[in-house]
Amino acid sequence: MSNRIILTSEERDHVKLQEVKEVLKSIPGNFFTYEPKKKLDKLFIKWTHGDVPVKNDFFDSMNEFRHQDKLDSSDYLIFLTSRKIPGGFFNGIQFQQKNIFIDLENWERLYLKGSPDRYPIAFHVLISVLINHYFSIEEKALKALHLVDKGCILDFNGHKNKVDLKILTARICPDCLTTLLENNPDTNLLAYFRFGIERIRQDIVNGEYYKKIAPKPVRVYLKEAYNKRTGYKLEFDGIGDLDLDPICLTVYLNFLRKKKEGIRLHKIDQDYYFLLESYNKFTRLSDSEEEAEEIIEDLLIKEEKLKKQTITIQGNPPQVAREISLYEAAIKILNKESIDPKLKDNPKVKSAIEVVSQLKKENKAAERRKIKKKKNEKSISKLSKLKIENCQFKEFKNNALNEKIHLINEELSKLLGTFGLQEFYRIEDRGREKFGVSSEIEFEDPKGLIKSITTKIEKLDPIVITK
Repeated sequence: MSNRIILTSEERDHVKLQEVKEVLKSIPGNFFTYEPKKKLDKLFIKWTHGDVPVKNDFFDSMNEFRHQDKLDSSDYLIFLTSRKIPGGFFNGIQFQQKNIFIDLENWERLYLKGSPDRYPIAFHVLISVLINHYFSIEEKALKALHLVDKGCILDFNGHKNKVDLKILTARICPDCLTTLLENNPDTNLLAYFRFGIERIRQDIVNGEYYKKIAPKPVRVYLKEAYNKRTGYKLEFDGIGDLDLDPICLTVYLNFLRKKKEGIRLHKIDQDYYFLLESYNKFTRLSDSEEEAEEIIEDLLIKEEKLKKQTITIQGNPPQVAREISLYEAAIKILNKESIDPKLKDNPKVKSAIEVVSQLKKENKAAERRKIKKKKNEKSISKLSKLKIENCQFKEFKNNALNEKIHLINEELSKLLGTFGLQEFYRIEDRGREKFGVSSEIEFEDPKGLIKSITTKIEKLDPIVITK
């Protein structure tokens, strides 16, 4: 559609004119444009009438402006005026000429106190254009308008202090919807008007109107958690815990620690070591490895001592007694080999059996950790858009990181959506190709996990990607 909406005013009102124009231009869609076909010779209306105007003075000024700037007959001309409009009205429409004037003054009388007056003015620009477009003559429009207010955009509203209801509902009642579509069956056009007025309504309600109860971010703590799933949790002060599996917790922790600088997703490989150490910690691999190494080392020392300590086995005549190590005795008993039954009750042999059994158990656990470690490395390398081949890093394009971000954002919406806080904590594009959470978040790591991981990985060589 080629129709244009040309907004103008007297030069003294140019600030409000620009404010209203910006609101209208922010509405998506190409049904209307707010720019003239060519550069206007005159940007503002020059008022040549008296200080106490009548209705036709406004239309005369607009027709003169049309003539001077050679506007197309299809162009809607909107004159935003601060001059007193007779009869207590706040707008007027000249249907055939598509001229509309709207009052700029006294919108603060609405109970929408604190809401910038550009919103109700822009609202009435759209409503006036809609009425002018769908009704060819004034008589048809007046017949369709509600003389008794019912919270519909086509309420007549004889006085400005009555308009708050239709602005805050932005509703088209069933009767008016039927009438409008009968006059013009283009549903996309009506949807454009509907979306525009709803967008303005939301700007009012979600903007200055609720400024005093705007949500503020709460402090987030990284705390130890005692459950099978993960060793840590994120606690939102006064709200609850964020339910994330270890790998999603790993991803989110990385964004929390970089809340100020953000993360370029295509450079996530640079965080590989931090992600891996965090994931190992959250899957309890890191802690169990360190403890197990100490236990195995201690058991190996004990095993070596058992190999040097001997015990006498009494032989049955004619066999003579002989000595074997406690280690050998323990192995024979564990393997159910033939041996003097009395040895099984010997305290030293019992102790040896415990050491050998525990070492065997720890070695099996070490093998399982080795497999888990490889699995963790594979998961984190994929998350970091890498793959490891022959101990070298190679680029590996995939959607693993985006999928985890999506899951994290879903959980954040579940936890924080009721409070309207998710906008601070969701991982989103924060500008300049950087993704992250709001820098307003207060995040605390009482146990110093991030610091300990950072200290550990500082000694590692930077990631080098080979072709």
